[in-house]
Amino acid sequence: MKQRRGRDYYTISMQHYVFVVHAFVDAIKNRNAYSFSYLIKETRTDEVLINVRDNRSEIDILSYSNSNRNVIHKLFREYELEFHPLMVCDTYVYLSKEHPLAEEKELSVENLKDYPCVSFDQTNEMEFYLSEEALSGYEFDKIIRTNDRATSCEIITMLNGFSIGTGIMIDSNTLQDNFVAIKLKEEDPLTIGYIKKKNHVLSEFGELYVKEIESYNTMRN
Repeated sequence: MKQRRGRDYYTISMQHYVFVVHAFVDAIKNRNAYSFSYLIKETRTDEVLINVRDNRSEIDILSYSNSNRNVIHKLFREYELEFHPLMVCDTYVYLSKEHPLAEEKELSVENLKDYPCVSFDQTNEMEFYLSEEALSGYEFDKIIRTNDRATSCEIITMLNGFSIGTGIMIDSNTLQDNFVAIKLKEEDPLTIGYIKKKNHVLSEFGELYVKEIESYNTMRN
């Protein structure tokens, strides 16, 4: 974060997680800066990594699964980044509450074969390795890629689609009213954390933001 004439400037980027937005908002409230210019971007995994590598942002949030752990950790080393894990989440299916399977207690990939899988588009030659969702190596018969969380939710609702992730995507009142998270039988846990440059000392806002994220994880557990 840079200080200019008493004005706060701060940028973060992240994969598509609602709790990160909540933590960022809480940090802004607690910072209570007289004047500020903040930027928060939901974007692809490669951009999340590059933004920290190139000092475009101080802290970024991302996740990896067992499927792409080795590749992601290789990029951490190449980009000289530190990864600080926050939580490990089981694998869930997100469905509209109107979906025919919405009342099930547990689902398998086989149960979902007739419905389209909605996935976040990475648009990168390493798309398979940079997926932010679990089971990234599974070839679904029907798949729709988007780059926006609101678009994904609309498609899931209108086409009886589904998405696979952490179970915390619906951690907001709006999503809780319309979606359910159901445990998936096939396990591929996601580790969520934040990255920063190696040996970088966090700014005041950065420390406040990390504190808010860690507080969220404490409340979750």
